[in-house]
Amino acid sequence: EGTTWKATVGGQTFEIEMPEVAVAAKPRRSGGRKKKKSGTVSANIPGKVVTVEVEEGQVVVEGQVILILEAMKMQ
Repeated sequence: EGTTWKATVGGQTFEIEMPEVAVAAKPRRSGGRKKKKSGTVSANIPGKVVTVEVEEGQVVVEGQVILILEAMKMQ
């Protein structure tokens, strides 16, 4: 089992399954609270942000489209 991602390219939607990878547990900060995620979004190849689908400060959930990135003539 793994994580399934959906990518839409040229109007076609593709499902991409990523195998689950074992990750070593990270130590927690003092106080036992979970560390907030950085909120950083990055891509492995250069591209141009075509549209931003969310507003600044908006709460987003995993799997939600937050932006459309054009790279190598694909969106």
